[in-house]
Amino acid sequence: MNNKDNVYVFNPSVALEMAKQSDESEQIFFYDGEKLQNEPSNCIHVPIENFANYFLTSPYPYPQEINFDTMGFSADIQNTIIGQLSMALESVKTQRLQNINKLIETPTSQTNALDILQTFLEYIYVENLVNVNIPFVAIYKILETAKFLLKNKIALSQDNIAIIQKIVAILEKNPQTKKHFYLFHLKYSLTLLQTKTETTQEYFDALATFDDLQQFENDFILIKMLFEESELEFYLTNFSKSIFTQEFIDKDILKQKHLIYKLYYLTSTHYPRGKAFKTIFQSLKNTFELALENQLDELAFYLYTPLVFCSSGLAQTQEEFKEFNTQIEKPLEKFIQDFMIPKYKIKENTKQISNKKIKVGFVQERLINYSVYNVLKLLMQSLKEYNSDQFEFIVYDLNFKEFGGSNPQTVEDFKQLGVTYVDLHKECIGNNNDEFYSIVKKSLQVRRKLIKDKVDILIGMHSRPEYNFLFTTRTAPKQIYWSHGNFEYRLQNIDQYISHFQPDAEYGFYKDFALAVDLEKYNPPIDPELIKNTRDLYPKESFILGSIGRMIKIDDEEYIKSVAAIMKTNPNTIYLACGDGDTTNIVSLLKKYSIEKRFYFTGRIDAHLYGYIIDLWLTPFKLGGGEAFQEFIHKKKPFVSLVNGSDEWIQEHENKLRRFVYPYSHEKYIEYASELIQNLDLAQEVTEIIAKEQEAYTNENNTVEQFIKSILD
Repeated sequence: MNNKDNVYVFNPSVALEMAKQSDESEQIFFYDGEKLQNEPSNCIHVPIENFANYFLTSPYPYPQEINFDTMGFSADIQNTIIGQLSMALESVKTQRLQNINKLIETPTSQTNALDILQTFLEYIYVENLVNVNIPFVAIYKILETAKFLLKNKIALSQDNIAIIQKIVAILEKNPQTKKHFYLFHLKYSLTLLQTKTETTQEYFDALATFDDLQQFENDFILIKMLFEESELEFYLTNFSKSIFTQEFIDKDILKQKHLIYKLYYLTSTHYPRGKAFKTIFQSLKNTFELALENQLDELAFYLYTPLVFCSSGLAQTQEEFKEFNTQIEKPLEKFIQDFMIPKYKIKENTKQISNKKIKVGFVQERLINYSVYNVLKLLMQSLKEYNSDQFEFIVYDLNFKEFGGSNPQTVEDFKQLGVTYVDLHKECIGNNNDEFYSIVKKSLQVRRKLIKDKVDILIGMHSRPEYNFLFTTRTAPKQIYWSHGNFEYRLQNIDQYISHFQPDAEYGFYKDFALAVDLEKYNPPIDPELIKNTRDLYPKESFILGSIGRMIKIDDEEYIKSVAAIMKTNPNTIYLACGDGDTTNIVSLLKKYSIEKRFYFTGRIDAHLYGYIIDLWLTPFKLGGGEAFQEFIHKKKPFVSLVNGSDEWIQEHENKLRRFVYPYSHEKYIEYASELIQNLDLAQEVTEIIAKEQEAYTNENNTVEQFIKSILD
C-alpha cells in the first residue's frame, strides 16, 4: 500500500526513533508497551492484547513487519509471537471480509451511503488492495455508491475526504493505474467525488488503450454504472476523442477494429441504440473518409455498419436515408469501382439469365427474430407452396459476427421450411466466429460463391458493406434491392427496386407485392386472466392510448405534441410506450408538454398480449407502424394513422367512416383520435370496416404472383 511497509514494534522507544526518521505520510509504526507522550502521528500505541480489536476497525494498513529490537526474545518466542499475530490478522481479515459481504447486498440510501463508501475504501486501503488485486465486488460497490452520492448531491464527510485523498495519491503514483481496468475506474469515480466535474480525459484515454477486450466486455457494467443512459452522449463524445486521434489511421487494422468495437459494438450492446449514437457519426465518417483516401478497404468496410446504425439506422425520414446514401453509399461505391475492382482484378458477371430454371438468391444480413426476418420467412413460405419448376429460391445468410451472428434456433426454425439455406460465413470464413475476421476477404468469397452457384437474380438489402460490394461489382445478371423502409438506397448496378408494401407516389419506380398474413401467428391464444392482470397494472378507469415498437419511432416532437393535445382533451387517457430504446429526449418532450405523469414506458413486452391492453393505437408520424401494428389491426382494435393523401384521396375519404383512422393533418389526427375515444360505437364500426378490408387483402392469395412479377419486370 505505502512505499514502505508498516511495522509493529515491541519497544516504544525504538518505535519513536523509527517514526522520527520516517516520512509521516509514508510509514506507520504501531507499538506495544507504555503509551508515549507527544508521539508523532505515524507512531500509534496498540497494546498486544488489543491487537485484533484495533486492526478490525483501523483505517491503516496492517503491519507487514515485526520489530523485536532490544527486547531480548529468543528465536522460539519470536516465532511464537509472529505466529499468534499472523493468526490474529487472518481472523481480522476474515471478519472484515464478512462485514464487506454483508454490505454488498445492502441497498445504498441517503442514510448509509457515506458509511458504505468509507467502509469499502478503508477495506481496499487497509488490505493493501489498491495497487494490484482489488476485487470486483469492492470496485462495483464503490462506483455504485459514488454515483449515488453525486446524483443525490450528498456532501462527503471529513473521513471520506481523507481516505479518498490517500487512495488517489497512491493511484497517481502507480504507473499501472492507466492499464488496470478496475484501478482507472476507481480513480475516475474518486476524482468525480472530489471535483464534482466530469472533465477528465485521462479516464477515456485509459479506456481506449486498455487491451483486454474480454475483461472490457465482461466488466462493462462498471462503465454503465458511471454513465447512465442519460449520460451516454457525454460518454460517446469523450470516448471517441480518445479513440480517433491523429495516430489512429496509422495503427494496424486489428488495433483499429478493437477500438471501434469498444466504442460502438460493445456500447450498443449495453445501451439502447438511440439518438445519442448520432454523436459519434461525424467522427466515424471522418475516419471512413480517411480510410477511402488512404485506400484502406478493410477499415472502410469495418466502419460501415457502425455508420449505418449511427445514422440511417436512427433515421425517421427518407431525407435522412438520402443523406446517408450521398455521404456513405455513393463514396463507397466509387471506392469499390476505382480501387477495389482493379486491385482484386474483379470482372463483372456477364452471364445471361438462364432460360431454364431461374436461380433467385436472397442475401440476408443475418437470421434473428425481428421484423425483416419475419417478412422473409413469410415470403419463403408462400414461395415454397408456389412449387414452380421455373424458379429455385436460395437464402444466403451473411451471418455477420460483429453483433453475434444469426440466432442458431432461428436458423433451425427457418430450415424447417424446406428452403435451401446457405451459411455464407461458414462457407467463406469457416468456423471462425471471431468478430475481427476480414470483411473484404469475406465479400470476395461471397461473390465467388454466388457466381459459382450461378445465381441469376440477386436480391439484397442495405445495412452491410457486402451488399454495396456485390451490387457494384455486378455479381448477378439481375440485381434487385428489396426495401424494408429505406427507399433512398441508390447504386448504379441495381436493376430493380422492390418492396413488400406500397411506398409514397414519388417512389413509383418500386414494384410492390403483398404478403399473406399468418393470422394464427398474429393472434395466438392468450389467457384471459393474464390480460386482466396486465390491464390491472394501470389505472383502472383510464382509456389506454399507445403504440408498440422501437422508441425512436415516437421520438418526434410533433407526435408528442399531438399526443399531449389528445390527452388534454381526454383527461381519462394514459399512454403506454411499448418497446425498447433511448427515452432521454422523449422524457424531456413529455415534461415540456406536461404529460410525463400519464406516460408509461413498459420496455420490451409481448406484443400479442399488449395488443389487447391498448385501447387506441396512435401511430407515430414518421416511421409508422410495423408488424405489431398489423397484428393490432387484425385484432380489430381501433387506431389512427397519419397519411400524406392527395386532394383526390382526401375528397374521396372525407365522407367515409374510414377517414377516422386515416387523418391527413396533425389537426385532424387530434380531432379523429378524440372522437374515437369519446364514441366507442363509432370506433368499433370503423375498426370492423378496416379489419374486413385487411382480411380481404390478405386473402387475395396473390402474394407469389405479385412477387414474381416484381422481380421479372
